[in-house]
Amino acid sequence: MVSPKKNLFVLILSFSFLLIAWPSAAVERVRGNAITFAWDPSTGAEGYILLFAPYPNADYVGEIDVGNRTRMSFDIWEGASFYVGIQAYNRVGRSGISNIVSFVASSEEIPHPIRLEIKANGSDGPLQVASTTPISIWVNLALENYRGQNVDCWIAEQSPYGWFSYVPVLGWVSGIRPYRGKDLSSLNSVEILNSTLSDGDYIFYLAVDNNADAVPDVTWWDSVTVKVRNRGYTGGP
Repeated sequence: MVSPKKNLFVLILSFSFLLIAWPSAAVERVRGNAITFAWDPSTGAEGYILLFAPYPNADYVGEIDVGNRTRMSFDIWEGASFYVGIQAYNRVGRSGISNIVSFVASSEEIPHPIRLEIKANGSDGPLQVASTTPISIWVNLALENYRGQNVDCWIAEQSPYGWFSYVPVLGWVSGIRPYRGKDLSSLNSVEILNSTLSDGDYIFYLAVDNNADAVPDVTWWDSVTVKVRNRGYTGGP
């Protein structure tokens, strides 16, 4: 026979494993009909369950085990509307449900919580130029709703010679590295390149993650493509 004290100990021990921090969820419209759900990592969690129900009637509740991911993206259709919540879990049980978010997909573009753009010679691209033409790359970043929050910022170039990143003080360096400026408001209308380029195709990126972990998750991004041809190029395709 198990003593009441032992039962109480087992109950307390089991409860301690259930002490999982409740996630905090957000829904973000990134591009076109792609919807991204993101949530904060929860202390004690081994994985997460994404819960969804039709909006506004919630006739049923479905769930998806997304493992240890903290962000999921889905393609949706115009008119789709759902409630979404997140539960963290471990080997003993689940946390409470996060805040419930909802969305209604429409043909109208939902504004980004941040504003960012990158241009080449004032153009969104793709831009085709001769190898003798100087290329001016400008970035413009406004954090809007994310002002004061921790984010990762990336300014990168995919070139015929590999990947390069733009970082404070040093300028362009090889590899993919986060932009480590203390104040990202300094990226409001900044020229990051002004020179000619060798023949080849180049893609310049400006991207921001909503979780500052030095991993390029790329929550929001913009890019511009530059095609450089030899000095005999006349502007044709």
